[in-house]
Amino acid sequence: MSHRRATYGWVLPIAIALGRRLRVIIYARYSTEDQNPRSIDDQVAECRRFLQSLEIDLSRCEIRVLSDRAISGEEVSRPGIDEVRAAIRDGNVDLIVTEETSRLYRRQRPCLDLVDGAVDNGVRVICINDQVDTADEEMWEERLASSVGDAARTNRRTRQRINRSLISRFEMGAALGPVRPGYLRRATAPATEREPARGPFFDEVDPEWAPTIEEAFEMVASGKPPWIVAQWLNERGLPKTSNWQRPEWTEPNVVALIRNRIYVGLGVFRTTVAQQIRSTGKTRQVPNDPEEILVNELPHLRIVSDSLRRQAIEAIDSRARSSVSGSEHVLYGIPRDSRGPLSRIIVCDICSHPLHATGRNEGGYRCRGANKRDCWNRTTALRQLTHERIAEAICQALLEFLPEAETLLAAARVQLEDTDRLDARLAELTTQHEEATAKYEQYGEAVGEGGDIVILVERLRHFEELRAGIDAEIERLRAERDVVVVPSYDELRQSILDRSRRIELMDRDARADLVDIVEEIRAVPFQQFGGNKVVLRAAIHLNLTGLLPWTVRSYIESLNEGSECVSVTTEFQKLIWVDLFNASNSPRYAMKVRALREAGRKFADIAGSLGLAEMAAKRADALGKEMRAAGLTDPFVRLTEPPANASRWRDTRRARNNSTDNGEADAA
Repeated sequence: MSHRRATYGWVLPIAIALGRRLRVIIYARYSTEDQNPRSIDDQVAECRRFLQSLEIDLSRCEIRVLSDRAISGEEVSRPGIDEVRAAIRDGNVDLIVTEETSRLYRRQRPCLDLVDGAVDNGVRVICINDQVDTADEEMWEERLASSVGDAARTNRRTRQRINRSLISRFEMGAALGPVRPGYLRRATAPATEREPARGPFFDEVDPEWAPTIEEAFEMVASGKPPWIVAQWLNERGLPKTSNWQRPEWTEPNVVALIRNRIYVGLGVFRTTVAQQIRSTGKTRQVPNDPEEILVNELPHLRIVSDSLRRQAIEAIDSRARSSVSGSEHVLYGIPRDSRGPLSRIIVCDICSHPLHATGRNEGGYRCRGANKRDCWNRTTALRQLTHERIAEAICQALLEFLPEAETLLAAARVQLEDTDRLDARLAELTTQHEEATAKYEQYGEAVGEGGDIVILVERLRHFEELRAGIDAEIERLRAERDVVVVPSYDELRQSILDRSRRIELMDRDARADLVDIVEEIRAVPFQQFGGNKVVLRAAIHLNLTGLLPWTVRSYIESLNEGSECVSVTTEFQKLIWVDLFNASNSPRYAMKVRALREAGRKFADIAGSLGLAEMAAKRADALGKEMRAAGLTDPFVRLTEPPANASRWRDTRRARNNSTDNGEADAA
């Protein structure tokens, strides 16, 4: 046996059935654009070498490579991992191979859910570096839980170190973020033939463009509209910040330029902070505590005077419809697409893109992927009808849950009163603290003995911060043990009733209540049997543990880090289907009319009892006969691929372009 084969001695044999190919998915991922894109190729090559070392004939395998580039492993939904999940669900894979568990997820809950789902569907999962092989029934769960827990903790510590490094660079006056218009960036160590430029990097005023910046301020201060200034900047060719989406200057760009304090020699850092959305793993920027915002005087970067900037801002404010601007404005930090109650909650079942609210008046919901031609699901649902149906269904579910609410409270009390679990968690944290202290003392002794002082001091800082973080977690758990209280049934009942009333209004403020209890709403396309009409139904996934106060949920999740807790039990999850359309008479009454006809009733009697015209009753009966012959009870059939024909799905843009081309040809 080769040395390479011995390295993988923990892997159980992988058998290929006679007469069929082994369906393998190799999954790879890296987190940020700053990382080497070749990382994907290297991971895939490592997985292939792994399979070859097990003496597997790759020619007898059907290997599919799926990847996510520059996407954090904390995000629950990613294009590549969503395809992996779909392959597991549809039974299109036998074996999933990845370099390590952190490539799948850097959060415990979604990683465990993915692997558990694979095992339940008979799919084998191997994470090479973590020695996880789900075929090993005795060891795989323990190894997976350990490795994914380490990945999550490592990610948190990495963020802390990055934040600390950024603050240090800001305090020393180094550059953060992309180069702003009017400045040049210099490296501490310039690039050579062999080595790229190295930081920290520092900005300085660009003498070529500083006069243009100052003149733009003067134009705005004099009362010229920002859109006029934007046109002028485009004519002058002033370079924009590299991360802006459009190359040309626009009115909002000019306003942002005027409000930026860097042009009066003040650096501002951490005006917003990243807040993680636990349900999706993504982050959003929220306004920071004013006391936490850092300001640094950088007089060498001043381009305009304080008085000129103040006049320019006053001119902009005088043109605004609202006298309140900046972070004090009621819509500050809220994108236009995030102002509806269902924003980023309702997604397309085909491509998982969010549904966007379109249209000003009647309006409707439509898949963002369809707008960009990335998804075939062009079905729409009227906005008001969608809001009414979803609100009605969720409110009804909440009211129906009232008699069972005591069950949820009892489950929460069991978790909170489990002193053994708290003691185990505190013991685990204490052990981690002792290990960090031992490492800290070890590196402290190494400093006295000589060596690379820079590296040793950096490691001392790391373990010092690690101990401080563990101390804070221990202190928080002990402090919250006596103050976190499960509400009474009457309190929870009143909270549910209040939440139901707010959701019933279905305005923007209702979104906060929906996010707590709605894991996801999937808009699923259905086609009317025997017709070309395509409609949407909403599959509402409720997690009623969100009805508990946030303090209770947070404390329980801390106690159960790395294990199943009340917030993820299926006992309090519910799936509701809702029609986001009004069915016509034929599909609505098809089975009812057919049953009455089979009972010997005449069409005239049936029509009268149902309030239909006799011809409408006959059309409904004809559809009912066809459905009975096809073995259907539902007149709408779920779509998983583009329909051969669909009503009102004609691509108007393409048709318009074709007509324009034909018109030009005729004119020629």
